[in-house]
Amino acid sequence: MSIATDTGADMSANRGILLGCATSFVAIIGGHFIYPASAPVSDAIPDRLTCYLPYLAAVAAPLMIGLIQLGRSRFAALASTPIHDARALEHNDYVQTTVALMLPAVLVHLSLLATLPYAWLNIAPLMAIWFVIASLVFLVGYRRPAARAFGFAAALAPSVVGALAVPVLSVWNALT
Repeated sequence: MSIATDTGADMSANRGILLGCATSFVAIIGGHFIYPASAPVSDAIPDRLTCYLPYLAAVAAPLMIGLIQLGRSRFAALASTPIHDARALEHNDYVQTTVALMLPAVLVHLSLLATLPYAWLNIAPLMAIWFVIASLVFLVGYRRPAARAFGFAAALAPSVVGALAVPVLSVWNALT
């Protein structure tokens, strides 16, 4: 009978995940009080969406950067050197992961725009800005487990919390 133990890399990645989650919440909630995002003219859904659209375009930036890197590494892979093939696979993994993180993030941001109280509407743009930062940390730290784990967790955690908050906010809005 053997007891499985975490390796140093696993423990480092776990710390990265915890740090990514904690940093996300501090950055977004702290940002709510520091960064006054442009509030819509009215509380109507179309006005709420109009204020968020520039941030929505920014959310796509990490994906575009990953696609550019993937394209460059695929062209380099035509030389069939093992290093270039490994980089192409790494960039492909990054692009796939970024798409998987981006889809729920955008859906949650849009859902929050429909359900958040007017005073808290800057949360969705802050989540979008944070998503870009976390995704870029994920990209830069892709070869280092702790940095990759931090970036992944920092990009995913706000979407998970937002997805859990939307039904609660919907019920709250219906009751008030």
